[in-house]
Amino acid sequence: MNQVYCEHRGSGPDLVLVHGWGLSGAVWQGLVPLLEPHFRLHLLDLPGFGYSHQHPARSLEQLAAACAAVVPAEAIWLGWSLGGLVAASAALSGHGHPRALVWVATSPCFVANDGWPGTDGAVLRRFCDQLAADYRATLERFVAIQVLGSRTARAELKMLREQLGARPDPAPDALEHGLQLLANTDLRPVLASLTVPLLRYYGSRDTLVPEASLIAFSWPPGSQRLFAGAAHVPFISDPVAFADALLQDVIPLCVGTQSDK
Repeated sequence: MNQVYCEHRGSGPDLVLVHGWGLSGAVWQGLVPLLEPHFRLHLLDLPGFGYSHQHPARSLEQLAAACAAVVPAEAIWLGWSLGGLVAASAALSGHGHPRALVWVATSPCFVANDGWPGTDGAVLRRFCDQLAADYRATLERFVAIQVLGSRTARAELKMLREQLGARPDPAPDALEHGLQLLANTDLRPVLASLTVPLLRYYGSRDTLVPEASLIAFSWPPGSQRLFAGAAHVPFISDPVAFADALLQDVIPLCVGTQSDK
């Protein structure tokens, strides 16, 4: 496969959706009907995942470049979890020239260190160790963590498991390198150089990106939303509320733009 897989849906300003670790573009299935009347959606499968499982890429910049090659320039990029880091890399490196970013459950540094709240690095290391033994079981455990604490955790877990099986299994090396990116990436020193708007959406019960990290990460002011009762997948917890917030926040950024399609 020479290019990553990208599905194009809807009409309007261009909105690129980038999924997180272990999943694929299928994760957006509940959100797509709410957004496609308003946006031209570009639903990516990251290199190594879903229908792009044979496409190699390791670094954030390689992931960003591969994604930018199949979407219109100057789109708004929405990235969930690891996908938010990919979107930020696109903006910082100039790949695709995003006009704005929306982070969903993304932290500039996922691992707790030096007073920075986040995920225990030992948890990610254990997942790395477990991948070689049974990557399918490891994926299942990671998916379960993403809904932990949500008020609709059982329904969300059922949906994520269905989405996990909807497309080809991820490449084992993509899973390994993706976890390493989550464990080792720290964008805090470079975020100030972003020249595009950055919106941030989080779940109030997220155990992977705890609410305390939102207080620590206060740049820029007035650009984040907290979805009550949601964990790491607020767009699945309440897709209607999520879509409404996105329309309210993103449409003003699209004034004066037209879809390339």
